[in-house]
Amino acid sequence: GTAVVMDPMTGRIYSIVNQEWALRRGFKPCSTIKLVTGVAGLGEKVIDPSNTAAVSDRYNIDLTDALAYSNNTYFQQVGGRVGFEKMMSYARDLGLGEKTGINSPNEYPGRLPYEKTGFALNRMSSHGDDFEVTAVQLATLVSAMGNGGKLLVPQTARTAEEQSKFKAKVKRQINVEPAAWSRMVPGMVGAVNYGSGKKAYDPLQTV
Repeated sequence: GTAVVMDPMTGRIYSIVNQEWALRRGFKPCSTIKLVTGVAGLGEKVIDPSNTAAVSDRYNIDLTDALAYSNNTYFQQVGGRVGFEKMMSYARDLGLGEKTGINSPNEYPGRLPYEKTGFALNRMSSHGDDFEVTAVQLATLVSAMGNGGKLLVPQTARTAEEQSKFKAKVKRQINVEPAAWSRMVPGMVGAVNYGSGKKAYDPLQTV
């Protein structure tokens, strides 16, 4: 496995466990792709933040709980309505399929899916089928969610001089309404506080 600890406001990397897997190998993103789908759904006005969506005959859910509980049906519906080309556009804007620019050699750029339609598109939007992403790419993607849409260049300061001269580098500002980012965050927080990641909840730590 691997872990990346990064400051979401500056891009400073504090720790990478297993650089080979964090930087040089791509993995299926699984449910983390729902962050891309959510932003795409908000950006394309497919998701109405003030309303719930039916995910079965008896069950409606809103964006926050769909993120917190990682609801596959909700994001399959959103991805299907957004469409493949728009989904790929948002994925690229969020840094998938390209190198982050981290100051480390042999970074893998990942891979984006080829054309998908119907159920294959829906499943891609909830499970990340045929994407390959690195842990460092996910760190920059999640950071953009929390910092208002700035896709940062991750940097490791290896010497005292590099630490003293450290400056954040913004790769690009993602062209999404500011309200979209603030609507994504509660569900991300909820995943740990009460949702699908609640085993990680610690009352002494603030998510």
